[in-house]
Amino acid sequence: MKIKLKICLNLLFGIAFLLVFPNQTQATSVSVTGKAKVLNTGNSYLDFTNYNSNTTIDDTTGNFSGYAFCQDVGWVDFGSTDNPLGPVNLNLTSGAVTGKAYVINTAAYFDFTNYNSNVSVALATGVFSGYVFSEDAGWIDFSDTGVSSASPFLPTAPSGLSGSVDSSTAITWSWTDNSSNETGFRVDDSSNNDQSGNLATGVTSWQETGFSANTSYTRHVHAFNTAGDSVASSNATTVTLSSAPTSSNITSDRSTSTWYSTADFTFTNGISGGFGGEMEYFRYAWDTSSTHTWTGSETQWSTGTLTVTAGSDSNSWYLHLKGYNSADVENGTVDLGPYYYDGTAPASFNLDSPGHENYSNSERPSFKWKAAETPDAVSGLSKYKLEIDNGDSGDFTIDDIPVSRTTDYETSKYLIHYENFSDSDTTNNYISVYTKSSNDWSSDSNSGNNDGKLKEGKRYWKVKAVDNAGNEKEESRTLFVDRNGPSVEATQINDTSSADSLATTDKTPTIYGKTTDSLTGDGLKVASGPKEVEIKFEKRNYLGVYNLHTLATVNISELYWSSDGSKITDNSKQTSNKYSSFSYTPTTDLPLGVYRITLTGKDKASNGGSSSSFTLTIKTYEEIAQIPEVEEVIEELEKEGIPREKIEEVIKEQGIVIPEELQEPSVIAEAIGKIFTGIANLWWKTVDSAKFLAGKIGQGLAFVGNQIKNGVSAVAGAVGKTTNQFLASRKQKNEERKLFLARGYFNLTQKTSGVIRDGLLALANGAEVVNRTVGNTINKTTDGVKALASNVGEGVKTISQQTSRLATAWQTGRESIRKPASEEAQNLATRLRIATSTFIAIVFDNEPTKILFVKIEEVNSTSAMVVWGTNHYATSVVNYGLNTSYGKKIQSDKRVKEHRMELKDLEPGKLYYFEVMSQNKNYVYDAYYTFNTPEKEEGKVKGAVAGETLATITADEGSWVVVRSEPSLKGEVLAKVTDGQSFPSLEEKDGWVKIQLDPSTGSGQVEGWVFGELIEIGDEEQE
Repeated sequence: MKIKLKICLNLLFGIAFLLVFPNQTQATSVSVTGKAKVLNTGNSYLDFTNYNSNTTIDDTTGNFSGYAFCQDVGWVDFGSTDNPLGPVNLNLTSGAVTGKAYVINTAAYFDFTNYNSNVSVALATGVFSGYVFSEDAGWIDFSDTGVSSASPFLPTAPSGLSGSVDSSTAITWSWTDNSSNETGFRVDDSSNNDQSGNLATGVTSWQETGFSANTSYTRHVHAFNTAGDSVASSNATTVTLSSAPTSSNITSDRSTSTWYSTADFTFTNGISGGFGGEMEYFRYAWDTSSTHTWTGSETQWSTGTLTVTAGSDSNSWYLHLKGYNSADVENGTVDLGPYYYDGTAPASFNLDSPGHENYSNSERPSFKWKAAETPDAVSGLSKYKLEIDNGDSGDFTIDDIPVSRTTDYETSKYLIHYENFSDSDTTNNYISVYTKSSNDWSSDSNSGNNDGKLKEGKRYWKVKAVDNAGNEKEESRTLFVDRNGPSVEATQINDTSSADSLATTDKTPTIYGKTTDSLTGDGLKVASGPKEVEIKFEKRNYLGVYNLHTLATVNISELYWSSDGSKITDNSKQTSNKYSSFSYTPTTDLPLGVYRITLTGKDKASNGGSSSSFTLTIKTYEEIAQIPEVEEVIEELEKEGIPREKIEEVIKEQGIVIPEELQEPSVIAEAIGKIFTGIANLWWKTVDSAKFLAGKIGQGLAFVGNQIKNGVSAVAGAVGKTTNQFLASRKQKNEERKLFLARGYFNLTQKTSGVIRDGLLALANGAEVVNRTVGNTINKTTDGVKALASNVGEGVKTISQQTSRLATAWQTGRESIRKPASEEAQNLATRLRIATSTFIAIVFDNEPTKILFVKIEEVNSTSAMVVWGTNHYATSVVNYGLNTSYGKKIQSDKRVKEHRMELKDLEPGKLYYFEVMSQNKNYVYDAYYTFNTPEKEEGKVKGAVAGETLATITADEGSWVVVRSEPSLKGEVLAKVTDGQSFPSLEEKDGWVKIQLDPSTGSGQVEGWVFGELIEIGDEEQE
């Protein structure tokens, strides 16, 4: 027994354990070899190599199995087959050996756990060391013989593998190191492909990059050493983050910071792969805040496009987005905006002119509208647009009209005028558009813009206010463009149908007529309808010239349809032509004579139509001799010794009034007519001053007479060649020659007045004087006037001296030249008083030149600037002085429309009178204006004394106030004063104020009446 024990111990002391590791990762058994020495005997062993010992260790569990032979005690079971407490276990992490091996022969144990046993295995080499206590043999030493092994144990598999997502392209994998004998780790994918390469020993994490966004990745990890790989760890699956939303990959159908008029905004996901691609879904918020605090409960957007709606007008709508991957892990936010929404149209505005369904005769009317006080409260007004519907063709549009300017805006095609935009008041801003002719328009009326002109017919114009979001507010009107006047015809006189020439004994005949306005235009034709008929009575004088007698206007109150004769109740309709009947009866008797009556219609678009005329003779033989002028001529001729009966016989024989046909003018009448024509032609070439019309008639006629003499060659060229004979060749009795001349002069005086009338009567009275003075011969032949005396002017001059008494009458009636003859023709005397001025105005007024305005500028103590305007280019004359006789003159032959004449060397502190005159094809003047020159030093107003009340003129700037001879509109005009002038107040009566003009002028016009509403009364003199 002792020998066996010794052998067993010897075997144990020599044991070495050899661990063999296959390349596979499945569980394998490692054989234990070598001997462990039994210390008590010193020469026996626990033998794992000989005696058919077959002890192994499972390299996955560390459990021993099989048997080893001990030379002292026999077979020892390390496993669990015969071992009630087995198996012995090797901790593959720490290398410690624990448990009990069972001695079959003795039922005792080799105890690796108790008795301070400390056997362990170097896992990297497989070598055992330390001691184990045997309940039979005592301590057994595993390291005495230097046990070694050829291969180590496999590492223990790592555990707890997990993936932590770092970004859309990186994941960090982490694990627990369960081995102490690994030389490194390796991360593999689910197909066991190496992804990491060999990682160092002790490493427990590794970041893997190069991934795709929002993609799931699965990995496991191995520990390895020279023996091979450990068992794989459990799998870990992780999803990369989604691609983050940005303003580049999330697009909208709308731009930021831009106004839109529709509330829907649509967004598109532009991230690669869309939803389910590099991202899974978004959560979003749509509001008016530039930032957002995320709660995780926001609405998801996971498919298609996203359409959000602006709930109100605002310039701060934002879309907030947060991206997520398929694992619901968020990544990235973006705030898109601001987006502008304005769904409200601009404020209403008012079209001003032309009015709705108004009629106009203008191809280029001014289109005017009033801007709204607050044009657009949200996005702001961007522009106006004017659109013209010109019918079937020729439409045009003026776009991009600025909404506000302080100066006019002009292009080659149009002018835009801005009114009142320079002040702070937004309630009175107006815009007007005028088109201009331009090559930039397409002028084709059918296919183009018709040169920016309106075509005749029913037209539509609209103005659109457009805000910055594109919202429009439209205002429109209809405009009837009517460019053709009405026709007019006389249908009957009293009860007789109209004809070219009629005669009547009725001095107030009733004229009946009809005026028709026909539909005209392109496409929708229009007719504005007759508005009025002008009836002009012109009385024929001895010269055969028709002079204006009466000008009447018949206003049309009712219109009728030509189609059925029914009354028109809505003149905006264009059913058919429009007409009206009218009648007119003179309010005063027409004097005997031949009248040319001209009818001219005007429609409601102010178009004048074609005229029609006829002649009407007012005749009563019995009344001829009773006319005062006839009796006056007869009386004057009787003084020359001609019997009354002979005078009346000659008058009747010569046909002063012919009942059936018109009397042709006599030769001498033609001569006189040509004289006056010569005067008219010579007037502006030779006139020395305008007093012929403006003031002293005696001097004026003397002047004209001189000019006739001086310009006789020009006049003679119009009436015939000069001869040296005058009536001497006529074998007539002296009284017959007188009657011959008297008849001519008498007829000429029937509608003349003043100097000319008196002069012609003087010619009739003094035919012999003329014979003696003229010294020329006027031959009455079938060919007409052959010659005209070269010195007729001297005779005229003599005659004018006889009529100087009329100068005062002329002076008081001077302003009547601008009035129709009928206005003051209330009686024959009045008509005679103004006839001369009317006659001259008509003679000169072929195409009238008019004075448009008169004003004073830059007045100081010694000078003043007189400014006036005319509608034609005309010359300039200013007569001025301290009274209405003036006495000073300044003139310019330069023809201008704006006349500026500086009056110099004036006296300080004086009231000056002045008149302005111009001539183009006719002469025109305006008189009775006044201004004050200031004192050199400050002082009271001229004419005021202490305690006096002053009246200051308060007319609109640039306007003139008339000073009259009595407190009535019927009062004679004495002067014209302007805003700011002050005068002593003398009296108040019936709403009028009497003022004292400057008495120092010597004019005699020291007092006059001004309408009270145009005066401000002060309490005392002005210092």
